[in-house]
Amino acid sequence: MKLGLFKQIFLKQIIIIVVFVGRIVRSLLSKRQKSVFTNLQQAKDRNIKIEQSYFDAQIKFKKASDEVIKIRRQTDEAIEQQKEKYRIKLSKNLQELEELKESKIKYQKIKIQQQISQKIITLALQKVEKKFQEKLDQNARKSITLWSIEQLKKF
Repeated sequence: MKLGLFKQIFLKQIIIIVVFVGRIVRSLLSKRQKSVFTNLQQAKDRNIKIEQSYFDAQIKFKKASDEVIKIRRQTDEAIEQQKEKYRIKLSKNLQELEELKESKIKYQKIKIQQQISQKIITLALQKVEKKFQEKLDQNARKSITLWSIEQLKKF
C-alpha cells in the first residue's frame, strides 16, 4: 500500500505541478498573446501614421507641383509681355530713327539749297555789279533786276 499511496501522492504532485505549470504557461501565453496583440496594434497605428504622412506628402507634392506650374506659366506670360514691350519699343525707336533721318536729310537739303541760292545770288549780284560798272543801259539793268527777283522768289 505504501507504493500505491506513494504513487497517489506522486500523481497528485505531478497533477498539481502540471496544473501549476499549465496555469503559468497559460498566463505566459496570455501575456505573450497580449504582447503580440499590442505589437500588432502598434504596428497598425504606425502603418496608419505612415500612410497618413505619405498621403500628406503626396498632397504637399501636388500643391508644390501646381505652384511650380503656375509660376512657370506666369513667368512665360511675363516674358512674352516683356518681349512684346521690347518689340513695340524697338519698332517705335526705329520709326523715330527713320523720322530723325528724314528730318536730317530734309534739313541738309534745305541748307544745301540755301547755300546754293546764296551762291547764285552772290554770283548774280557780282555779275550785276560788274555790268553796272560797265555802264549798262537802262533796259539791261531792269532785266537783271527782274531776273534776280524771280530767282529769289523760287527759293
